[in-house]
Amino acid sequence: MFLTNHTLVASAIAVSFPEPSLVVPLAFGSHFILDALPHYGLKIGNNRKKHGITGAIDALIAISIAIFFCFLFPQKILLILLASFFAALPDLNQVLWVFTGIKWPKKYWDFHEAIQRYESKKGILIEIIFALILLFLIIR
Repeated sequence: MFLTNHTLVASAIAVSFPEPSLVVPLAFGSHFILDALPHYGLKIGNNRKKHGITGAIDALIAISIAIFFCFLFPQKILLILLASFFAALPDLNQVLWVFTGIKWPKKYWDFHEAIQRYESKKGILIEIIFALILLFLIIR
């Protein structure tokens, strides 16, 4: 799932969940739930450059969204930023791989890849609809 949607879900958790101490674990766990849903993805093999360009654009959008929600909910800035970071944390293995070629342990890669079995090119429509619904619900 795009980091943008992970950030939207994390922001929704941060601004709406009544117990602040559970925001970070919920945001972290939401990453794996979202990755298990049908979403956009390509099996690009070892094409780190292509993966890096897509990831950089997605990261810029996700950061912009987190900042936008910090402005909308200034009393929740810390929770939004923490939730967004922890929702993205499971993908740091991909960032490390793109920029250095180093991979996290194989068991983690195998797990993360296994839960993303519903990735497809057509998943982009699901991601866009998902993002629009989340934006509407959060802003509302």
